[in-house]
Amino acid sequence: GAVFPASVSQVTIGVGVTTGWALAFAYCPGLTSVSFPSSGTTIGNSAFLNCAGLTTAAIPAGVTSIGPNDFAYCGNLSSVVFSGSGASIAGDAFEGCSNLQSVLFKSDAPADSAWTTNLPVAPTVFYLPGTAGRGPAVGSLATQLFAPVAVAPTYGPAAGFRFFWTGTGTIALCSNRCAVASRS
Repeated sequence: GAVFPASVSQVTIGVGVTTGWALAFAYCPGLTSVSFPSSGTTIGNSAFLNCAGLTTAAIPAGVTSIGPNDFAYCGNLSSVVFSGSGASIAGDAFEGCSNLQSVLFKSDAPADSAWTTNLPVAPTVFYLPGTAGRGPAVGSLATQLFAPVAVAPTYGPAAGFRFFWTGTGTIALCSNRCAVASRS
């Protein structure tokens, strides 16, 4: 695949681009935002390796495979949201992600939990009511029902759009844009 300069900050993967971008965005420290197409996509091996600027990853239902080292050593990656079910996740896809705090599966969890074994931290795995494929743990990681309680939403040109909820931890909220919000 193509290799992009380290100064790239935002990437939109176009419809029809389904494979062939192994190492394409690796070592882009300024990369803060990636948008994936909704159609079938395999993220190439080490595609986002060591992208220090990534804080969240929103994986749409069309992504069918997260390859080896795809998000490895993204030191500021704190939250990953999977919208679809059935994506296979390589065992070392998130290796070295020392700030990973939460993983949300909006649909059924993948059958293989090997991706949980090479993490330097133990993020909470959140799931939605009515989804399947998990018990009290996914691999070695604890699971928790994702049921935020919104209190005092704020919005506006200066604030953007924010939700605050009760509870503890940090997780990405996605509408048209993804952002990380802290629960206090």
